[in-house]
Amino acid sequence: MPELKEKFPDAPFIPRPGQKAEFTSELSTLRGQVDSLETRTTRLESQLFSPTTKLTGEVVWFSSEGRRTSRLR
Repeated sequence: MPELKEKFPDAPFIPRPGQKAEFTSELSTLRGQVDSLETRTTRLESQLFSPTTKLTGEVVWFSSEGRRTSRLR
């Protein structure tokens, strides 16, 4: 293991042999959470507002003098 520290001196963490087995359940939980987030992200991206969506509505404009009323559609 000292050779790993020599090869990667800036590495914040170098696991010791067998350490992965100690965290199997945690890694599995994290993997499931990441998969869930990826699925949700994909769904949200596919449902985002489309720039080709046609919006409809009505605008009513009243003059403050009360003489003219315009109605735009």
